[in-house]
Amino acid sequence: MQVRCISKDELKTFINSYPDKSYRNWIDKLLEKKETKPEWCFIGEEADKFLGKIVYFQFQGEESMICAVGLDLPWEGDYIGVGEELLTKSFKELKNYYTIIKIEIRCDTGDEYYQNIIELCEKVGCNLIQDKFSYVLTDFNNPENERKRLFFKSLDEVGEEKFIRAIKSVTEKTLDRVDKQDVEILGAEPAAREYFNVLKSIDFNEKNWVLGYDKQNNLVGLVIAQNFSEKTGCINYIGVVPEFRGNNYSFDLSLKATQLLSSSDFLKKIIADIDTQNIPLEKTLQKLNFQKSEQMWIYHKYLKQ
Repeated sequence: MQVRCISKDELKTFINSYPDKSYRNWIDKLLEKKETKPEWCFIGEEADKFLGKIVYFQFQGEESMICAVGLDLPWEGDYIGVGEELLTKSFKELKNYYTIIKIEIRCDTGDEYYQNIIELCEKVGCNLIQDKFSYVLTDFNNPENERKRLFFKSLDEVGEEKFIRAIKSVTEKTLDRVDKQDVEILGAEPAAREYFNVLKSIDFNEKNWVLGYDKQNNLVGLVIAQNFSEKTGCINYIGVVPEFRGNNYSFDLSLKATQLLSSSDFLKKIIADIDTQNIPLEKTLQKLNFQKSEQMWIYHKYLKQ
């Protein structure tokens, strides 16, 4: 089997080989935003027939990591043999990009073949970095925050540098294993700046990026509420400054995020993906009537140590 990236002339054929229209549209958007390119779309072929394929993409502002999506293999056949060769050889090609330190592969219980993907990731030497629970809220009649312990300032009020410093503060001793690892590898300030830039590339409504302060004007925490689409919102980043943890401020911050997002008449659901070890945040989401929907596994392959 030959493994190679595709040419520009093959893009249309490559994209159309995915049966799901919404998925094809997503790849088109990645190309339009220059978050992927033909050199990052790999196929395994034999006698001019696609046996396997995968797309790698990188969020704007992200330099150290590239993400894998669209892994398509003969799941009822030799998916291990084809997948191992496809991943190993494409990893080798990506190693030539000097800024890329790691590759991320995700799968969840919503994927029909998630157990096969887990098996393949372990076969090619990927490390399980984190498993997460996905929570969903569809009932937006949340209780009012009667305590009113916090007041909020949005990003357009405080400026980007102050917000980045806040991200750095709340990431200290975080329970999120991926965030913790990024700080160890990149350093606290570069990691905070990279988080900011990556999230900015997803959805950037400054009014929905907020810092929470107590009555003494101390920074308590932050939350970033984003829209993945007109119908889907997300609590995409939340954190409490270490000295204020243990006071259930994640409830105040999460409630603020749901209020910001649910102001839209078109919104159907709000999602929140959390580390399975983050018990305090899980309890908060349950208090706000979020329901557990899926479990996700995140694997990293390190190209440079």
